Amino acid sequence: MRKISLKDDIYLYWASGSIPCWRVQIALSEKHIIDYKHQMISLDQNEHKMKPIIDQNSRGEIPSLKIGNIVLNESLAICFYLEDLIKNQGIKFLPQDPYLRAQVLQCTFDSLRLQKFGSENVIYYIWHTPPERYNIDLLNKRKEILVDELIRWNNRFKQQNQENLYAVGNLFTLADIFLLPQLAFLVHCGYPIRLHEQLDSYYKHLCDRPSIHQSFPPHWLTTTSNILTDCSNLILKQ
Repeated sequence: MRKISLKDDIYLYWASGSIPCWRVQIALSEKHIIDYKHQMISLDQNEHKMKPIIDQNSRGEIPSLKIGNIVLNESLAICFYLEDLIKNQGIKFLPQDPYLRAQVLQCTFDSLRLQKFGSENVIYYIWHTPPERYNIDLLNKRKEILVDELIRWNNRFKQQNQENLYAVGNLFTLADIFLLPQLAFLVHCGYPIRLHEQLDSYYKHLCDRPSIHQSFPPHWLTTTSNILTDCSNLILKQ
């Protein structure tokens, strides 16, 4: 089957380390969309507010994906659109089986909860709050909630009675496109995922997948963080 290349019709604005952007890059790769036009922009320099992006979406949000005259900038909407647009190329993001389809959708949206507990409530709080203004009790409570959530995910994998290769069933799906980048972000920030055996196995396996390995955030290869390393103490208390 001939691979579809929409390189003349697709333009993607993305940023290194942006989880929504990474989801879209993985999704495009899994649909065998290659050699498309793209531009990496800097969030630190507010390049997501430059005119070409604002012209595409007034919020100035990334990812900003243009396919022909269609513009999308929500990663979940982009994945659903790609699934509908390209039905017979690459993987299917959603299984045909109704039971598995329901599980994939549930897992996909559950990963947004993990995003809230990890990225929004802990990492961004630390990044955007001066240390002298930290509410230590609040921060510790949020870390406890994050650890509890990851223990829940680990138990979920354990109950699947499989080799923890994929989030649902034995195929890579939309659930993996959403879950893996979020886990990777936590690991990048020092979260000790090795203490969750099933999640650690899942994470290591998928990091070798071409669509993920090749799109791994470039600056993560040279920078690390340790802001979540102390979560090990909370895990060991469980």
